[in-house]
Amino acid sequence: MMHHDRPLLSLTRHAAASARFWLLALLLGLAAGGATILFRLAIIQLQAFIYATDDVNRLHSHAEGLPWMMIIMAPIAGGP
Repeated sequence: MMHHDRPLLSLTRHAAASARFWLLALLLGLAAGGATILFRLAIIQLQAFIYATDDVNRLHSHAEGLPWMMIIMAPIAGGP
C-alpha cells in the first residue's frame, strides 16, 4: 500500500484554501475602499446641500456670508 500521494493532496488543499483566503481579502479590501470613496462623496454632497454652495472646496469663502447660528449649529447637530 503506497501513501506517497497524500502529502501532495494535502498541499493542494492548503494551496486552494490559501488562494481562497487571499481572494476574499482582496475582495473585502476593494469593497472597503469603494465604500470609503462613496462615503466621502456623500459627505461632500451633504456639505454642498447644507451650506448651499456648489463648491465645498471654497466653503470657507462661502461661510463668511452665512448666519453665525448656521455655522455653529451644523456641527452641533451632527452635520459636516
